[in-house]
Amino acid sequence: NPQHRLARMYLGRPVAPRRAVLEKPAGQAPEWAIAAREAMYWTRRMVHWWLDNRQAPDGQLGGGWSDDVEFSKTWSFYSLSLNDEKVRKSLTRIADNIWHCPEVANGYFSGTSKKWHLVDVEHGAEWMSFSQPQMMLARYGDPRYIERNMQVIRNMEFLSGINAAGHRHFKAYYFSHDVLHPRRLYHCDIPENGRYTKPGIYVMWYSRHPRVMQWCREWGDAWVDHSLATKRGKPTGFIPSEIVYETDQVGGMSGKWYRIAGYPGYDFAGGSWTTKHLMGQLVANAKLFGNPRYVEPIRRIVQWKKDHHDAPYGPEGSDGWILRKENHAERMWSRWERLRDGLQAPGRLETLVKQLREISSLHASTWEMNTQEVIATDRVPLPARPSQILMNMYTGGSGSMQAYYPDSAVAWENVELQAVPMVLEADRKHLKIMIHNFDQHRTIAMRPLELDTGVYEVRIDGKRKTNFHLSHRFEPLPLSLPPSATSLVEIRQVQSRPLPAVLPDLALSETECLLDRSSNPPVLTVRVHNVGIRDSGSAKVTLTALFENREEQIGVHKVPNIPWPKALMPSFVTLQQPWKIDERARAIRVEVSTATPDEICVENNSIEVATRDWIAPRDFRERPNLYGPDGTDIPRPAWPVARCESPPGTQLPSATGFVGVSHLFGPFRETGNLKFPVRYCRRQSMAWLLRDDKNLYVLVSSWKLGAALRRKAKPGTVGPVGNFAADDRIELLFQPPGKPWRSIQVNANSAVQGRTADGKPWSPSVKSLHNVAQDTWCAEWCCRLEIPLQSLSTEGDLDGQVWHFDIVRHAFDQGQPQRSSWSGGVPESPQTWGSITW
Repeated sequence: NPQHRLARMYLGRPVAPRRAVLEKPAGQAPEWAIAAREAMYWTRRMVHWWLDNRQAPDGQLGGGWSDDVEFSKTWSFYSLSLNDEKVRKSLTRIADNIWHCPEVANGYFSGTSKKWHLVDVEHGAEWMSFSQPQMMLARYGDPRYIERNMQVIRNMEFLSGINAAGHRHFKAYYFSHDVLHPRRLYHCDIPENGRYTKPGIYVMWYSRHPRVMQWCREWGDAWVDHSLATKRGKPTGFIPSEIVYETDQVGGMSGKWYRIAGYPGYDFAGGSWTTKHLMGQLVANAKLFGNPRYVEPIRRIVQWKKDHHDAPYGPEGSDGWILRKENHAERMWSRWERLRDGLQAPGRLETLVKQLREISSLHASTWEMNTQEVIATDRVPLPARPSQILMNMYTGGSGSMQAYYPDSAVAWENVELQAVPMVLEADRKHLKIMIHNFDQHRTIAMRPLELDTGVYEVRIDGKRKTNFHLSHRFEPLPLSLPPSATSLVEIRQVQSRPLPAVLPDLALSETECLLDRSSNPPVLTVRVHNVGIRDSGSAKVTLTALFENREEQIGVHKVPNIPWPKALMPSFVTLQQPWKIDERARAIRVEVSTATPDEICVENNSIEVATRDWIAPRDFRERPNLYGPDGTDIPRPAWPVARCESPPGTQLPSATGFVGVSHLFGPFRETGNLKFPVRYCRRQSMAWLLRDDKNLYVLVSSWKLGAALRRKAKPGTVGPVGNFAADDRIELLFQPPGKPWRSIQVNANSAVQGRTADGKPWSPSVKSLHNVAQDTWCAEWCCRLEIPLQSLSTEGDLDGQVWHFDIVRHAFDQGQPQRSSWSGGVPESPQTWGSITW
């Protein structure tokens, strides 16, 4: 069939474009508005197709989380430009389910169900950085998403540090929330680590949290110093590809400023796309700290490219080679100019109209290729995603929304596809916007994101309206538009009223409203947060039932104070209110009084949730985070022993059947680490436990930087032969209820020793397999143990029993004994261990 539409697309032959289902405008409308309306129709229709046809109940779009967030990372554009509730709910579903999925721990991607591993920052950071920051735009002021971004960037304290040269750098680029990859090859800071810091940019934008400001300032200072220098033949301004953490050396592992020894393809030699996220951090720093030195490297790159524009192509490292590799500096410099100087009026409207029509034409003629034919969600053609042109028109933003510093000037409500705004000018003191209304008389709302607080004169078509008092970012300004007409809206500050720099922010979330109908009487539960940078002081919380024609107060609670989240962890109080359910109530409103002297945001002080939407579970669905105030007790870990239908694999190091079935026991901590802060050991180990009806199976993977494994003792008939205590060993500690503890120790030669708390002889039956990887950078010991259950207990069925348990790694470091364990407990004190449930 020569006219088969899909076949023609795949063969690159033209097809008849699809038609836009749009009502024709009632009257005359400018070409720019008609073209923008149709382009917005197509881009939103494409996103809605994905939500209607591909999004699963858990939020996934079909490509796996890592690719799905690459696809959806710009969709908050529709929340800002159209207040699209369908897209907002979709993004909420994505963000919530990523946060709760088992591959995420302590706010960071930590592995997959098939293989627990330390992943490179490009693939590890995108899970959070492309899902959580944009929620601070899509659900402005919602404390859940502010706190999640805080928890992600909080890990920067562990992942980075001040090195001997006085520079803050990341210690590696392969990591999880609590483990650095042991290979020294990866112990470098690289520009791609800028993907990780994106949640920090949004935390600084929202509240200027001092701890995040300090970390990002120090990190930015370090990269600017290295970029302005000219070591290893690097032109000034260009960002080096790797900095060795310990030595502060440019190209220390690769020997070249433009290469990363352990990460080929993600260095400057692979393309300057690897530097754009660090450039985004430098732009954010320049804006937040009011210091253009942070963007001086970008300015110098742009100037260098002008000076060397005619350099002929040459070998690796030559001027011509560098020139052709760098293609992001101009765009990032434009972002900075937009933030520094404001948005200037667009150029020729004829060009704008042409670009908008190209967007519509692309969608109409390739619709199937952007929807039903897509295989990898991170490969949806870029022009099919929200357009930089539409972003600029509707919000005044500079384009890509990959969690860079937010530069949109405004957001809109009630414009639908009936009113089309075009932001002409925008800065911190004024706005000038052309809006065409295709509809009858229409009232829309504009929410400023960039204007400073103060009093503003508002004019529509030159006529002065009531002054607008902007007390907080994102407060709405209603605008009344005449039918089928183009209006010029001008807003200019006439009086400055700056907010104090250090403010609390009491906040409620619609996602945290619980109603336990099983209680007698039923109980409403809500949380009140403080997401600011100052203690809240006393506050009053009021719950009110809303009926069709009346209101009825349910209860009032007084809160003495909610501390500010100094340690970047959620700070809240939980309130419970008995309520005899009245089915006639359509909704319940929760309000918290405004803190003194003011707040960052006041719209999050009140929520109204339909009675049917109050969540049924008894507790809030939020992930535990291994954190507590210094000096407080660390909870003892407790895991079930997973069951397996057949013995797990014996081929090391993979040993299939352990990972993804068993819980992860690890990473190991220093022994005796019973109180916060958590202290992870330098000798990193992780373990997995399985059982069937006959045996306990244990897999332990242990690394040590630059240290060979010691294994001198040999197996003997009555125990190890040789100095077993001087070898590297794995020890399993067990204490059944009401019994003395016992332990099994094994070295890498399969020598086994049993010991007991009461000193009685014990010769456990243990089969062990070992694989020792002699790596240039670190040694890995993989150990698989098989222990008959009868050797551990003679009391029959173990099901349901809870035992004290720990796994200890014994070694020596520079001649000194070193121990680490799963629980962080004391090996001879079972009450300090963790526990397992059979």
